[in-house]
Amino acid sequence: SFDFAYNLKKLDFQQTFSQFNTLTTIAPIGKFINGTFNSEMKMSGLVGNDMMPVLNSLNAEGVLETLEAIVKEFKPLNGVTNQLDMVGFNAMSMNNVKNQFSIKDGTFHLDTTRNSYQGVDMKLHGSHKLEQDIDYKLMLRIPREKLDGNVAGQAMDKGYGLLNKQANKAGINIEQSEFVNVAIDFTGNVLSPKSKLRFVNGEGKSTKSVVKDAVDNKVDEAKTQVKEEVAEKKAEIKEEITQKVDSVKTEVKAKAKEAVSEAKEEIKEKAKEEIKNKLKDFNPFKK
Repeated sequence: SFDFAYNLKKLDFQQTFSQFNTLTTIAPIGKFINGTFNSEMKMSGLVGNDMMPVLNSLNAEGVLETLEAIVKEFKPLNGVTNQLDMVGFNAMSMNNVKNQFSIKDGTFHLDTTRNSYQGVDMKLHGSHKLEQDIDYKLMLRIPREKLDGNVAGQAMDKGYGLLNKQANKAGINIEQSEFVNVAIDFTGNVLSPKSKLRFVNGEGKSTKSVVKDAVDNKVDEAKTQVKEEVAEKKAEIKEEITQKVDSVKTEVKAKAKEAVSEAKEEIKEKAKEEIKNKLKDFNPFKK
């Protein structure tokens, strides 16, 4: 039996995987990667009479971190590329991507690893037997505009047609989605993989919805502006009426005061006239 651990820093994929057969068996994708990586692993198991590890006895935990890496000519990835007709995915960069993994009783398990390339978000998880039978699932979140046939000289018409057909069966219109979620199941083995593409769902808002929302926002802004202008005009009218009422009140008060003053003068004059008339006929010596 054996029990060991390693801690590798900034090693070259091609050099390392060409010299260590066990690494190639554990992670066969390594020989399809150009670039550098870090890796830590603790592994135990049995060896046979030839002092080679007995694969179905291996148990391990580890992490592989790609630093500057490009995956090229990897058959499962090529299968996806051909199905979706995605230009540029035959050589996919994987810079600064950490991959947590474990091995139990000879089966390699990959925890969910995430990457983004050319605007497409990806999640990959699954397992493979060290005898190279594979069972992986790749989730793609693809911007719908990449499926419209107007990108890269209509290079994705094939992929759009494939997904649209599945979406129509599910009663979903891809054009109503901002993103299209696709699941790809990998089976078979590393040397002869099989892939099955499945449309999962659409998400986000369509271009039409975005335009409609923009129009609705403009309408709401216009309504708000009209309400503010009406309220402002009402305030102005109210202020004008108040000023006119105050002016009328002032004028009425002035006229009332003037009328009272005139009335007082008139009474005074009448009183004087009456007294004068009475004094005119008054004779104090007359019996």
